[in-house]
Amino acid sequence: TKNITLKTAGHSAQTKTEIFAGYKPEIIENYFKLSEKELIFSNTLKKVLYGLELSEKLKTEGRLTPDKERILTKLSIERDKLVEKLYHIKEELKLLREELEKLKGARIKILQRVYPNVILGIAELRHTVSSELSGPIVFYIEDDSIMSHRE
Repeated sequence: TKNITLKTAGHSAQTKTEIFAGYKPEIIENYFKLSEKELIFSNTLKKVLYGLELSEKLKTEGRLTPDKERILTKLSIERDKLVEKLYHIKEELKLLREELEKLKGARIKILQRVYPNVILGIAELRHTVSSELSGPIVFYIEDDSIMSHRE
């Protein structure tokens, strides 16, 4: 859903209520999974590059044994695989970010009242209302935060 307009959000008993606008779970979940993979692969690549750097030092000093030479070869292969995986992850993340940007234009408008413990979600962001608010009030994304203004 792009925009949502409600008369009331939540309940006076402050029961947890979730309202999402501009929300596509498959995009958001995939974005977070890929972001986590990107971090893991980047950290692994740093370790592999450090191992290659140490191996190159041993090689220039003439202290690279045949066993360590095989390790150097394996590290080089692993580096190439990681670089390739990271490239594809970054390309997918770029496409997902474009989709998220489209979702961020969504608005949640509440005409009369918003009760505490209402969780408002727009795109991948969440905001929990902590105190009762009177409407009409609009929630939207600005500077990567969910903001609001009275109408």
